[in-house]
Amino acid sequence: MNGILLGVIILYLVFNLGRRILALLGVSAEEDETVVFGTALGLGLLGYAVLVLGLCGILSRTSLWWLIGFLAVPGVWDFRPAFSALGKGFSKWKMPSPRKSLVFISLSAIAVFSALLGTLAPEIANDSLCYHLHLPKVFLASHSIGRIPYEVNSLFPFLMEMLYTLGLGVSGVSLAKFFHFATGLLGAGGILLFLRRFVKIEIAWIAALLFITMPGILNQLDTTYVDAGLTCFTILALIAFLRWTDTRNMRWMILSGAFLGLALSVKYFAVLSFLIVFILAAFECRKNGDPLKQAWKILGLLGGTAFLFSAYWYIRSWIELGNPVYPYFYSIFKSGDPLMHYDDIGVPKTLLNFLMIPWTLTMHPDKFEGFAVQLGPSYLAFLPAVFFGWRKIPYRGILAAFAFFYLAGWFLLGQDLRFFFPAVPVLSILTGFALAQVWNDAAVGKAVRFLAAGVFLLHALLAVYHFRRIYPVAFGAETMDHYLEGMERSYRIAKFANENLAPGARILAADEAHLFYFDRPISREVSYARETDYYLRAQSPDQVFRSLEQDGFTHILFVESPDVGPAGDLEPLRIPQILSGPEKNAFVKSVYIQRSSRIGGGQISYSLYEIGSPEK
Repeated sequence: MNGILLGVIILYLVFNLGRRILALLGVSAEEDETVVFGTALGLGLLGYAVLVLGLCGILSRTSLWWLIGFLAVPGVWDFRPAFSALGKGFSKWKMPSPRKSLVFISLSAIAVFSALLGTLAPEIANDSLCYHLHLPKVFLASHSIGRIPYEVNSLFPFLMEMLYTLGLGVSGVSLAKFFHFATGLLGAGGILLFLRRFVKIEIAWIAALLFITMPGILNQLDTTYVDAGLTCFTILALIAFLRWTDTRNMRWMILSGAFLGLALSVKYFAVLSFLIVFILAAFECRKNGDPLKQAWKILGLLGGTAFLFSAYWYIRSWIELGNPVYPYFYSIFKSGDPLMHYDDIGVPKTLLNFLMIPWTLTMHPDKFEGFAVQLGPSYLAFLPAVFFGWRKIPYRGILAAFAFFYLAGWFLLGQDLRFFFPAVPVLSILTGFALAQVWNDAAVGKAVRFLAAGVFLLHALLAVYHFRRIYPVAFGAETMDHYLEGMERSYRIAKFANENLAPGARILAADEAHLFYFDRPISREVSYARETDYYLRAQSPDQVFRSLEQDGFTHILFVESPDVGPAGDLEPLRIPQILSGPEKNAFVKSVYIQRSSRIGGGQISYSLYEIGSPEK
C-alpha cells in the first residue's frame, strides 16, 4: 500500500512539473487537458531524469530520493494553485446525473480496483521478469544505466523502465507497477477529455471506461509491461495534433511531437504511430494551402521535437551495435538477429484475412498471443453504429485514417495483439461517437444501454477471474513468498541460489528467461551465444566450459520442460545440448535439482550445476 500512496504523491509532483512546462510553452490547454497532458509530460521527464542519474553513474536509492525531493520543492510551493488546477480539471468530468450511469461506473470500479490491487502483488509477468523489471534491478546494483553484456534488451528504448528503476529504488515492485497503472488511467483520461467536448459527459465516460476495462489493457495494468505507457503517449500525441488542426497554434504541434518522442522512447513499434501522424500533418498542410516553406516548418517542428525526445535511445544503439533498432531489421543493418520476426504470430497476410481482422481479433485473440490479452466484444458490437452519423463526427477523416493505417501497419509488421493497443483509444473515441448516435434513440437506445451493461458486466467478471489469485496476497491473507512459490516457476530455484551460492557466483541460464528473482548475476545462454559464438569457436565440450570460466561464469542453470526451451535442434556444442548428453558429469557437478513443478499443466525440471568436474 505504501507504493500506491507514494505513487499518488509522485503523480501530483509530476503533474505540477508538467503544468509549469505547459504554461511556459504557452499551450492554451483547458483545465482537464492540463491535468492529463501535464501529468503524462511530467512522467516522461521524470523517466529521463532517472536516466541522467544512471548516465552520471550516481544511480542509487539516495539519489532517487533526492530527485523526488527536488520535485517536492515546487510541489509544496505551488500546493494551492496546483490543487486548484486539479479541482477545475476534474470538475470538467462531473456527471450531472451520475445515477443514470451507476451500473457502468460500479462494474468498471470493480475491474479497475482489481487491477490496482494487483499492483500490491509480486511480479510474475514473463517479459517483466526477463527484462522490463530485471534490468532496472541490474541498473540499480551497478549504479549506472547502459549496455549490459549478454542482454539483448538492454539497448532498447527504455523510458518506462526508467520509471520502474525509480519505483524499485525507492519503494519496490508495487511502485514500479503503479507507474504502468497510472499510464492506463492517463490514456483513459485522454479519451474522456477529448470526447466530452463533443458528446454528453456520460457517453465520454462510457467510452473511456470501455478502454480502461478492456481485458487486454486491464490485465496489463498491474504489470511492469510497457504497452499501456505506449498507448497513453500515442493517444495524447494524436489529441494534441487534433488541437493543432483546430487552432493552428504551433505550440500544440510541439506538444504532439513531444508525446510522439516519448512514445518512441518506450517501444520501437511507435515508429508506426509517428509516421502516420507525420503523414496526416503533411496532408493537413496541403489541405489548408500552406506554402511549402511553412509546411516544412510545421513538419520539421513535429519531427524535430519527436527526435529531441527520443533520439538518445536510437543513437546509442546505432553507436554501440550499428543498428538503431537492434536486434530487428538485420537484413538492412547487418547487425542483430536474422531470425527475429513475428511471422509465426497471427494470420497469413492476405487481403481476405485483413478484411476479416476485426472479427478475428475479437473472436480469436489466441491467434495473436491473446491468452490474457483480449479486445473484448464492445468494439465489434458498437462501432458499426458510427456510420449512422458519420458526417456529423468531428475529425472523422483523421481518426479513421489513423485507425486504418495503424491496423494495416500492425497487420503487416507484427500481429501481436499487444502491439495493436495504441490504436484502441481511437476505437474508443469512435465508439463514443457511435453510442452518442443511438444512446437516447427511442427505438434502439434501451437495447444499446442494456448491451453496454452486459459488456461492462463481462469485463468485471473477467477482471475478478483474472486477478483472483492476487486478492489473498493483496489483503495480507497470503505471504508473498507463498504466492511466488505457487505462481512463479523460477522463484524456488532463485531462492536457493540466493541463499546458497557465494556472493561472487555468476550464473548462465540455459533455457530460462525469468531472471528477476536471482540476486546473483545471471545471463541468458541464448544472448551469450549470440554475442560470443562460443559454440562455434570451441572444438570440444571441455573448451566450451573453459571459455565460460574465462568469462566469469561459475554456475549453469539448466531447465528441461516442454513449456520452456528453444524450438528445434541446437548446435552440438551449445550448453543445453551438452547438458542433455551422457558426458555432462565430466564438466559440471550438480548443486541442486528441483523437479516436477507444474506450469501451464506441463512438467519442469531445474538443475543448478557448478562448472568443474567432481574430480576437480
